[in-house]
Amino acid sequence: MDIRYIEATTRDLSAGGIFIELAGTQFSEQSDFRVDDFLLLKYPIQLRILLPNQEDLIQAEGKAVWIEKRLPGEGCRHGVAITFTLIDPQDRKSIDNFVLTRL
Repeated sequence: MDIRYIEATTRDLSAGGIFIELAGTQFSEQSDFRVDDFLLLKYPIQLRILLPNQEDLIQAEGKAVWIEKRLPGEGCRHGVAITFTLIDPQDRKSIDNFVLTRL
C-alpha cells in the first residue's frame, strides 16, 4: 500500500470532525495525484492534530465524508471533510474545549 502524508491547515474543527484545506499540498488542484482518488480509497485516514498552545498531538482516525473543489470563478475551498471514527475521549474533550473557548 502506498502511504502518503500531508501537512495541512484547517479552519473548521469540532469534536466530531475536521475540514482539511488541500490547497498548497501535494493533493492540490495542480497535482498529478487527484483528490478524488485519495478520497475513494476505502481505507481509514490517520490524523495527527496539533492544537495551538498545546504540546501533545491528538491522534485520531476518520473517514472522508465530502470534498470541496475550487471551481473557476467560485470562492469555495479546496479540501476534504473528515468525520472522526476513532479518537480518545480525552482528545475529543480537548478539541471541544478548544472550540468553545473561541466562540
